[in-house]
Amino acid sequence: MNESETTRWRHAGSCVEGQPFEIDGVNVWDHEWHPVPGVFAKWREPLHGQECQFEACEIRLGTRTIRFGAGEYSANVYLFALPVQTDQ
Repeated sequence: MNESETTRWRHAGSCVEGQPFEIDGVNVWDHEWHPVPGVFAKWREPLHGQECQFEACEIRLGTRTIRFGAGEYSANVYLFALPVQTDQ
């Protein structure tokens, strides 16, 4: 199993491209998104219940890494997802 198959994701929100959207207090549009090779975020968006699958990305801030899924859902409208934290 790869990471895409074992990680669960939850819907985190949506916004128009460039509109402020924060994850862990960081506006995602202010930083470079680094794709995570071979990892895709899969979840259902809550408004229409449509299944989404977008590439997982990371923002790297020194020793801090913020991982999220994101993609353009509609013209200039982006959806975001976060990995679900599980106790192991």
